[in-house]
Amino acid sequence: MPDIDLCVSATSPSRFVIIEKWESPEAQRAHFDSPEMVEMAKACEGLLVQPPQIDLLEGISAHDLA
Repeated sequence: MPDIDLCVSATSPSRFVIIEKWESPEAQRAHFDSPEMVEMAKACEGLLVQPPQIDLLEGISAHDLA
């Protein structure tokens, strides 16, 4: 089960960011390939100014920067 945060930009109030944290790359891939995600993407057609930007990020700790 993912940890999900919905954020809105403080400088661009019409920009939203969804952050999903997954237990493994396999769990994330299964989510993106799921029928629910395909259905959600199709439901957004015509509603968005542009296609969503999807980026896969690696979490780092401030301790890693020392």
